[in-house]
Amino acid sequence: MFPVPFEDLTQLSFPDRVFDVVTTNEVLEHVPDLDKALREVSRVLKPGGWHIGTHPFRLVSAESEIRARLVKGEIKHLKPPEYHGNPFEAGGSLVFEVPGWDILKRCRKAGFSRAQMRYCISEKYGYVAEHVGGVLVLCCQR
Repeated sequence: MFPVPFEDLTQLSFPDRVFDVVTTNEVLEHVPDLDKALREVSRVLKPGGWHIGTHPFRLVSAESEIRARLVKGEIKHLKPPEYHGNPFEAGGSLVFEVPGWDILKRCRKAGFSRAQMRYCISEKYGYVAEHVGGVLVLCCQR
């Protein structure tokens, strides 16, 4: 995707407080350390800045589902491996975690002043999804 740079969401190369908005779309579930990624996103946002993102969401679950962990550089599967399509990798991308409602508390712990899930639906603009009709969007303000 040149010239778009690839970044490790747990170790961003950007200085502190440089962005007004950071978006992650269908990415967070593939990060081996979601809490570390949330701290990094918070770090690079200016005060008052927003993180807006989509990811699979356990709508009826208070807790996130941990499917795999990265332990000393090795992947440890806690549940059968699940992969999502990835245009850059033929085998797809491994799902490490599917967030539940606890993601909001974890965002606040990562440095966001507020966090919420917003439900968006619009046939006109294409905000539709298979099971819930619309799209749930994670919105966190630093």
